[in-house]
Amino acid sequence: SILLHTRTMASSRLGIERWYWLLGLVSWAHAAAVLGGGSRSRMPTGSRSSGSASFARFLSPTATRNTYTCAQLPEKINSMNNAAVIGTGSPGSGVRSRLRNRRRRQIHAKASIFDSFFKLGPESRISNLVKLAKTSDRGRDKSNNAEMKELVDQLRAEMKPLGLEKLKAAVNGSWVEMWTTEDAVLSFAKNGFLGAEFDYAGGSINMFGDTFTNIVAFKDGKSVEADGKIKIEAENNRVSFRFNVARINVFGLRIPLPFGAGGYIDNVYVDSKYRIGVDSRGDYRVYRRPNVAP
Repeated sequence: SILLHTRTMASSRLGIERWYWLLGLVSWAHAAAVLGGGSRSRMPTGSRSSGSASFARFLSPTATRNTYTCAQLPEKINSMNNAAVIGTGSPGSGVRSRLRNRRRRQIHAKASIFDSFFKLGPESRISNLVKLAKTSDRGRDKSNNAEMKELVDQLRAEMKPLGLEKLKAAVNGSWVEMWTTEDAVLSFAKNGFLGAEFDYAGGSINMFGDTFTNIVAFKDGKSVEADGKIKIEAENNRVSFRFNVARINVFGLRIPLPFGAGGYIDNVYVDSKYRIGVDSRGDYRVYRRPNVAP
């Protein structure tokens, strides 16, 4: 009885292997259809020919080098299942590898799109600030102030020292204020001065001579000016200042007034067109060069 059973197992060994490979082929085809959209064009030609040849060899009664004993079959099954999972060493592995790579590319593409919508880089923040400043009526429209302050704070957190020479070259020259939160300037912008309508606020900084002039100008020629000295602190992109004298230009007269206030402004961003800063009183400012459109 034991001998007969042993012979029966030996004689059916090839049949077991045939059924195993039939099942493997069906599983392989099913996986390719589900993961690859059911298109045979997604399966590399090399993988199809390799799988067909292997399948034919195992069906052939004369094939001996790829046959296994009943005791070896479980181990072989496990090894083939592992190979199918990791995509190596079995028919369809090329398809699996391509599908994994394609899926990775899709995930990376979606991540990039997500970042572009929800993570603004410095260039995007500056562009948004400039757009909002242009529509703020020189700061009189405060509806976007909270958003603008947040954008400036983000730039300030990422600010890196420009170095002394670069800071001097970048800040030197004349600037016109596009947006500010400073009450004094906003009061002039709202109420004018001695019947004159507000025109602009700005100033000129001589970074190589350590002097500056601030001006609030009105449309009939009136203006309020203040001169002073500056000190550069390059490690913070900071320009400290102290006023020496103020002047009121009205009715053709220049009336000097004593004025000894001071403070500083941190230049959190500056380029050839725009300058963004926060001063020692916590006021926010966006400037443009005079030759840049308001």
